[in-house]
Amino acid sequence: MPPMSDALWASKELDNEENIEEAMAIIQQAVNVFKRQLKPEIQGEMRTIYNKAWCEIDVFQDAIVALRSSNGEPAPDFNIAKLWQEYFE
Repeated sequence: MPPMSDALWASKELDNEENIEEAMAIIQQAVNVFKRQLKPEIQGEMRTIYNKAWCEIDVFQDAIVALRSSNGEPAPDFNIAKLWQEYFE
């Protein structure tokens, strides 16, 4: 389920008491997403994906350094893997 914008929520009049059932159903769907993410098998899958992405980012960083070096340019002053880690903290 994609996130619902404030505008869509308002257009559906989900703040109106007459539409409380639909509003609660949408809220429950969002809660269900978070409950699913708490399952150990899902956390394991997310950790695996995170680690694979980390490895690919590290390879990409090495490629950037090599390319810049081959062009006689200095290595970048940023570390993509570190930025990735900071993003998730």
